[in-house]
Parts: sequence; structure tokens; C-alpha cells
Amino acid sequence: MIRLVCRMLKKFAGKMCCCSKKQRRHSSVQTSSYHTQAKRNIDRETSMAQSVQSVLSVKMNLIIEPIVEDVEKVEYNQLQKQFSRETQTAAEDIAQSFTEYISSKDAESVQSSPRSQKQKGVRAKICNFFARMFAKASICRIFSQVKTKYHSEANVSDDDAVNSLLVDVEPVLQTGGDPLGLIHRLQNLSRDDMLELTGDLSDLLYSHVTGDRALESVREGSLGTEESDLHPAAIIYNDIRNRVVCFLSLTGWWLENQVSRYSEKVLTLMENETTAQIPQVTEPEPEPEREDPTVAAEAEHRQVSKTCLRFVISTLIRKVRKAVNGDRSFFTDLESTIQRMVDETWAQLKGTDVNILSRNAENLVKVVFRDIRRKWGSSWGVLVAIERGDPELLQYIATSCKNHLMKPRSSICC
Repeated sequence: MIRLVCRMLKKFAGKMCCCSKKQRRHSSVQTSSYHTQAKRNIDRETSMAQSVQSVLSVKMNLIIEPIVEDVEKVEYNQLQKQFSRETQTAAEDIAQSFTEYISSKDAESVQSSPRSQKQKGVRAKICNFFARMFAKASICRIFSQVKTKYHSEANVSDDDAVNSLLVDVEPVLQTGGDPLGLIHRLQNLSRDDMLELTGDLSDLLYSHVTGDRALESVREGSLGTEESDLHPAAIIYNDIRNRVVCFLSLTGWWLENQVSRYSEKVLTLMENETTAQIPQVTEPEPEPEREDPTVAAEAEHRQVSKTCLRFVISTLIRKVRKAVNGDRSFFTDLESTIQRMVDETWAQLKGTDVNILSRNAENLVKVVFRDIRRKWGSSWGVLVAIERGDPELLQYIATSCKNHLMKPRSSICC
């Protein structure tokens, strides 16, 4: 009996030992499989981040190139390096969110399924990235233009000027800890917020151009005073403030009408990249630039021209209001007035060869202002025509633009 029990115990021990070895081998296989899958996930995320960065860079350049075309070469190079770093950081964040969005869906339904909350989150991050780049490029443009215009009074070291400016701009653009709230903030500026943001950006740009802090006397001297009576510092501050007002107005319009178009293109390209292996999936939106690059280039050019027209109209209104010493509240709804004038003037320019660009917009304002004031007799006459919505005024503005921009290049400074 004892011998039988010993044999049974030996068999049981042998089975346990064999079972333990099998379990260890199975555990080793599972661990190896886990590490392999983890490596594949990391490689896939890295590849996705690189793809997103490439797409963002292309679309970002389409947005900012018309803005920074007049920026000096040194500052332009600094700006490109900084934007390249920001694009890489944004691409990693967007790629991670996009991967989570794709993982929550079947590959066959990526493009046909309704927009989920995760997809909206990806779109919001893309829009916010473009909004930040547009705002920063515009601010750097103001800095470069003012520094060049007042070079004798400017006190700027070109070695790191743009990087220093962008570092200081960052807190001004922050929205209470919400990294995705920039668009909402700039699209919904109240009168008080507009004044506060205008003041903050004007002070910041003034300090970077001159190397001095904007004193209260400089700020007050820029309001309601003839330019010939101003101190040089107040003249610079006044110029900066006017440019900032135009920038905020233009940014609000761009965010309302353009940023979603760029974000949709990026998201579509990302989804196509992910589902390229599925034969039945077709691109939801044709890409005319592949078929005919000229058509896409012309569309982009028209959009830039319309954006510059808004700058011309808003600056004309500001010059007229300043000429009659009218304050911001003179118009019933300034934004609606600007938008109406832009839409109606653009309708008359559509189909012509008139191209309003950033390099000729400022000079165009001067000649159009001179023409309409001569036609209506005085700035008050122009102001009344604007308030009444006189269609003849808009027709005359369009005609003036055609006359001056269709003349030989030497007739209007660029």
C-alpha cells in the first residue's frame, strides 16, 4: 500500500511539474506577444504623428505665407523655426486623439459613421492650431512692419526678436487654462474684451519695438489728437493700436469663414490615410489641386484678395471716423456694416482681374479714401453714405479699386 501511494505521488508530482513548465512557456509567449504589439502600436502612433505633421505644415504654409510675405528674412526664419516646433507638438497631440477616435470605430465605417464626440475633439484641436498660427503670424507681421517703419526710434535686437515676442504673446492668447478656447474667445469678443485685448497687444508690441514700457501719457496721447501734435512715442503706439484693431477684426472674420475649411481638409486627409487599404472607400471630397493645380491656386488667391478687401474696408471706415472725430459707438453695428460693405464690394469685383494683396492694401486705402472723399465732398459726406448703406458708395469703391489696381505697377506703390 505504501509503495502504491508513493508511485501515485510521483506521477502527480510529475504531472504538476509538466503543467508548470507549459504554463511558464505560455506566459513567456504572452509576454513576447504583448511587447511585439506594444512596439507596433508605438510605430503606428509615430507614423501617424509624422503624417499629421506633414499635412499640418502644408496647410499652415498656405495660411501664413500671404501674411508674412513682407516680413524681413531674419525674422521670417525665426518664425518658421518656431512654427515648425509648434507644429510637431500639435501633430503629436492631434495624432493621439485621432488614433483614439479611429480605435473606437470599425475600419469599414470610419467615413460613413456620424460625427462622434471624439471626432469633434480632433477637429477642435486642428482648428485651434490654425487659429494660433494665424494670430501669431499676424502679430509678427505687425511687429516687423512697425519696426521697419520707425527704424530710427526702434530698439530691437534681431538675434532673437521674434522668439522673444512669441514667448510674451503666449500668455495674452491663453484662455483661462482652456487650450481649445482661443477660437471661441476671438469670435465672441465683447466691447470690453476687445478694448482689453487691444490694449494688451498694443502694449506688448510697443515694448518689443521700442524697448520701453508704454506709459499712460503715451496711451492717452494716441486718442483724439492730431498726428502732427503727437510725441513720436505716441505716434508709434497709435499706429500699433490701429493695426491691432484691424488684426482682431480680420481674425474674427477668418475664424468664422475659413478655419473650418482647412480643418476639414486635414481631417479628410487623415481619414483617407487610415482607410487607404479598403478598396471600396472613396475620397469624400475631390482634390482639385491634384487634377489642376492652377484651379486650387486661383481659389486660394481669391480668398487672400477678399481677406485683404476686408482690411481695406475696415481701415477706410476707421479713417473716416477719425477724420470726423467719431468714437467706436458711432455706428449702430460696426461689424455688420463692415461685413455688408465687404460682401457687396466683393460681388462687384468678382470676375475681374483685380487682385488686392497685402503688399498693396495699405496704399490702396489711401487712394480710395482720397477718391471717395473727393466724390462726396467731405469725410462727413462719406460717413453719412456709409451709415445709409448707399449702394453708389460701394460701387464707387469697387470702381476706384479697379482703376488703381489695373494701372501699371509703377502707379501705385507696392
